[in-house]
Amino acid sequence: MNEANQSARVAEVDYMDLVDVHPDVHRATEPDEEQVLRDLYGEPDEDGVFRADGEDA
Repeated sequence: MNEANQSARVAEVDYMDLVDVHPDVHRATEPDEEQVLRDLYGEPDEDGVFRADGEDA
């Protein structure tokens, strides 16, 4: 990894705690978003998260 990428990555980590992450960030925000996700990935898992085939939590 070159020095520019390394310093950018360190700076990104420094700001991660400043990001506001809502606990429902994985929930649909548009009326048809949940249907689109179902069409792409099938039914959500027991946590309500849509996953690709073979993708683990």
